Amino acid sequence: MASKNKVWYKVLESKDLLPDGRVKTVTAGHQGICLTNFEGKFSALDNKCPHQGGPLGEGSIENGYLRCPWHGWDFHPCTGIPPGGFDDGIATFEVKEENEAIYVAISAEAPHEETVSDVMMQTMVNWGVNTVFGMVGHSNLGVADAMRRLENQGRLSYYGVRHEGAAAFAASAYGKLMGKPAVCFGIAGPGATNMFTGMWDAKVDRAPMLVLSGQVNTQVLGTGAFQEVDLVNAFDSVAQFNHAVHPNSNHSELMSLAIKSAILQRDVSHLTFPDEVAFSKKPEKAKPQTPENRITPFTISPPPEMAAKAVELIIGSKRPSIIVGHGARYHMDAIIDYAESL
Repeated sequence: MASKNKVWYKVLESKDLLPDGRVKTVTAGHQGICLTNFEGKFSALDNKCPHQGGPLGEGSIENGYLRCPWHGWDFHPCTGIPPGGFDDGIATFEVKEENEAIYVAISAEAPHEETVSDVMMQTMVNWGVNTVFGMVGHSNLGVADAMRRLENQGRLSYYGVRHEGAAAFAASAYGKLMGKPAVCFGIAGPGATNMFTGMWDAKVDRAPMLVLSGQVNTQVLGTGAFQEVDLVNAFDSVAQFNHAVHPNSNHSELMSLAIKSAILQRDVSHLTFPDEVAFSKKPEKAKPQTPENRITPFTISPPPEMAAKAVELIIGSKRPSIIVGHGARYHMDAIIDYAESL
């Protein structure tokens, strides 16, 4: 796939790093590439199998064909054409060798068009939910890409983990310590269910948490597709706010309600994103929401006469002690200053 506006990316420092008959996953810009070396020729193919998105760069060349590691679909390792005359081949990219290194040409990226994920992630950070613990995979890339753009703007912090259970426990701990939700983020199926125990940890300790999960394409829901799990039903016992995102959802409102519910109920909220919905272009009039006029301040003040009585008792005491409750955790500097003044 050549282009007049192409950009060359070095994907392999030395061609000796990929022996003949082997394949490797590389990245050119934001494009995942399956790099192959077949009969001495280097080729670059889209890393996503057209069947169910399997990572072709983790496959192998067998009997002259590139085989997908998930379901065994075969493609020519240079042209991406499947055997048998089928028309569901793989896109290919121009390759060149230069000073023993391998380069791949990718079309210059078109200006970004905002997606459903962009609107929802912007709404999320507008609410002050800007810390994410998670793992990125094939079924949550649309949401992950929206997070990446916000992280590049300095509006979001993403912490990658090696197991979704760790992400859930990290988000639970954050909610307990900070009093506001963090996000745990995983892919469809087992990636999402790995978060289940950490979600319960947050629930029983009344820590606010926002769970965002990927999901398979809606066209294969109910067919027993790879990693298909009905996550809304699966999380029904633990998530008090629990919904799937649909193409015609009120996307920013759905995110606002999820966060508001997690904060007010001090509980778990869950949203799951079917793969194609996460990548879909946002509706024309859709825009991110903010918490303005959506939630009341949490500051609680005692009646003036009770405050005056407390001051009188403290002044008259010889050895006053201060017992600080959970509700005062955001005012510790003032409490310490007051304690030192006694």
